[in-house]
Amino acid sequence: MQRTSAPRRHAIDTAGVAWRAFLYRSKAMGREADTVHTDQGSIARLQALVKDLPDNAKVRLHLHDGSSIEGIVTVVPTVQNFVDAEGVEGVNGVVKLIDNDRPSWSATVSLDTIARVEHLYSVFYGTSQT
Repeated sequence: MQRTSAPRRHAIDTAGVAWRAFLYRSKAMGREADTVHTDQGSIARLQALVKDLPDNAKVRLHLHDGSSIEGIVTVVPTVQNFVDAEGVEGVNGVVKLIDNDRPSWSATVSLDTIARVEHLYSVFYGTSQT
C-alpha cells in the first residue's frame, strides 16, 4: 500500500513524560509520602526524633492529632527524600513498630505526625533485633 500523505509529526512533551515516569518510579519504590518537608526547622525536628527512637526501644508515640500508639521500634528510622502527591520533593521518615504480645500487629508511623516520644522501656542505642 502506498502512502498518499506525509507522515504526521506529533509533539511529545518530553519533560512531562519524564516527570510522570519519575513519579511512577517514586511511588513504585515507596518514595511517596503524604507530606514532605523542605524547611530546615522541620528537617532538624525529624532528625532529632530519629535520635529519640533507637531500635528495640519500647515507646508510646503521642501524635499531633491527640492519639497515641505504643510498640517496639524495629529499626532506627531514617530521614529520607520523598515526593508528595503534587510532585514536591522533600524529606520525611517513618518508624515501624511491633508488639511482641501481638505478633501479627505492626504499625508504620510518619515521623512528622509525632508530637512527643514517651519511653516506656529502652535499650542501649544501636542494639539490633537481628
